[in-house]
Amino acid sequence: VWLVILKDFKAIPDEWSEAARETAEDFSVGYRAMTRWRSGPVFLEPALKGFNYAMTLDTDSYFPADIADPFKFMHAQGLIAGFPHLGRESASVVVNLLHYFLLYCKIKGLHPRRSRMLASLVESNFKWYQQCLMLDIEILSLDWFRGERYQDFFKFMDSTGGFWLHRWGNNPIRTFAVALLLEDSDVRSLDMPYAHQDYCSCGPESPPCKRATPSGHFSCTEAVTSVGGHINFSIAAA
Repeated sequence: VWLVILKDFKAIPDEWSEAARETAEDFSVGYRAMTRWRSGPVFLEPALKGFNYAMTLDTDSYFPADIADPFKFMHAQGLIAGFPHLGRESASVVVNLLHYFLLYCKIKGLHPRRSRMLASLVESNFKWYQQCLMLDIEILSLDWFRGERYQDFFKFMDSTGGFWLHRWGNNPIRTFAVALLLEDSDVRSLDMPYAHQDYCSCGPESPPCKRATPSGHFSCTEAVTSVGGHINFSIAAA
């Protein structure tokens, strides 16, 4: 419903309109508009103005066991972002993204491997193997994402046309922004029971998820909710 009422939601800038529509058979204009919106403009929506934190959950995401309040964990630890789920993006939808990220670093005088999280993401030879934060679930402190530093990064990446031309997703945009602009102490993995499509985790050192039928929902017999360690994309690449 939200996407339907947003003004100019699917308005493609003139300079990319023809090329974007030519490739729309792979990913619709509406889908590209959604990933762009979730990458930056969503944080400036008036509906979120009165909130300090927000959690994203895809419509096919769920908790296979009871969880403790993740907002309390975030607040108590002074965290800006928490992510329970790491994965990979398809190479076909990140065309030129790393190149523009490296250009942004050069313009801003930032080292492209400046944090522990970023060093696990970008190799020493400046290659990237599409590891990213999976945003089917995320818990964020909204003030920082509304702020100038994050929005400046989004605007630069948006100015390249990558969302419209190559279907860049919010997963890698959020990943690179958080890894580059935040300190490692601001971001944590969140250990919690969580399921999305064929992925499920009951948390570290907990028994594996169970499924009554091949297409049924997952469940956990034991589960833990806690703040995990620093995010390490070297593990996701293994």
